[in-house]
Amino acid sequence: MDIKDFQDNLVYKLYLPVICIINWFLMLAGPFYFPAFYERYCLYTIAYLALRSSLTFLYTFIGSLKTAALLRTFESEREGKGESDSNNGKEIKSTLEMGLIKDEFYYCFIIPNYKEDREVLEGTLDHIAAHPNAAQKYLVFLAIEDHEVGGEAKAKDLINAYAGKFKLMGFTVHKLR
Repeated sequence: MDIKDFQDNLVYKLYLPVICIINWFLMLAGPFYFPAFYERYCLYTIAYLALRSSLTFLYTFIGSLKTAALLRTFESEREGKGESDSNNGKEIKSTLEMGLIKDEFYYCFIIPNYKEDREVLEGTLDHIAAHPNAAQKYLVFLAIEDHEVGGEAKAKDLINAYAGKFKLMGFTVHKLR
């Protein structure tokens, strides 16, 4: 990475800290300078947060019930007991037939890089490869920027160097627009 990759970004780096400082100032000085507005603001904020947390809890609860029902149906299909009169059972059976639901699952790592040193990528890959199930469960893909000179060769070299350490390793080349 070059310093010129980050030029003209200084102005944008100041927005978040300035907004944060203004927010803290208004939060602490609000009751003294804007008491009526601040009171309504606090009430609206508390009402919003209470409603939001209640709805989040409700959606999570409903989702966990649906997941539990789906898992029960899946387990009964897997054990051969099949619930033929259940719509969920039919959905699970069709997804099983299509091969979308399997006993196996994999972890996928996508590592985007642009002008990264080979040592940095090797350190990342070494850390991932050190996990106990990396060779059986990990899929690793390198996302290479098209403008990087020698990016594809670097990716191919890394794939050859880490052959056998992951279930699958590949790369893709993309263009920034």
